[in-house]
Amino acid sequence: MALEEVKAIPKEYTFLKVLGEGAFSKVVKCVKKETGEEVAIKIIHRGTADEVEFEVRFDLMLP
Repeated sequence: MALEEVKAIPKEYTFLKVLGEGAFSKVVKCVKKETGEEVAIKIIHRGTADEVEFEVRFDLMLP
């Protein structure tokens, strides 16, 4: 995973693995450091290859 994407994940979460990715986004599995709660974070890529912005969305992982 690219350094820019890791930086897009809030500091209170620890990255575990990539769950899936497509042309415009990537979903990663993370754990909340304080509670141990596992979450899926969707990182949406916007812009061109030279200028990438990330929008992070939080969703609870389904069991």
